[in-house]
Amino acid sequence: FSDQTYPDKASSSVELPFLEMDARKLSKRTAIARYVCDRFEYSAIDPLEVYLVESVCDLKADLELLLEHFPKDQLTPQILAKLKMIENRLTQNKQGTEWFVGNCLTRADFEVFELLYNHFVSDSETLEQFPKLLGFVHRFIESSPTLDKYLKSLS
Repeated sequence: FSDQTYPDKASSSVELPFLEMDARKLSKRTAIARYVCDRFEYSAIDPLEVYLVESVCDLKADLELLLEHFPKDQLTPQILAKLKMIENRLTQNKQGTEWFVGNCLTRADFEVFELLYNHFVSDSETLEQFPKLLGFVHRFIESSPTLDKYLKSLS
């Protein structure tokens, strides 16, 4: 994302968030994610795999909506049920020992990782209730030494 100072949302026509890439200013989070995954070949090609990626991303979006309506420290039964649904989806591919779809990372993995990291990694008790998701988070970080180094620099 750009390091520029963001204009006041209320008075600006700039769409946030945005990413400057390939000499273009890209906006809208989901569209950015699709573009970046396509650009760096993290996209499914097979129609069934495309469907599976989109369905995982839809589950993640459903969970995000729930999280927006409750305080961060309040885990409702609905939130826990949605986490269980996401974990169940992970276990449908190789018993949850790799990625959400197929044999390599896809947008589904990036989007679920972002949500889990931003909302639950600091609350290890929650993720411990979902061992496959916790393993997924560790696997995702370990898959990229650069990401691992960056995340460690934040602490």
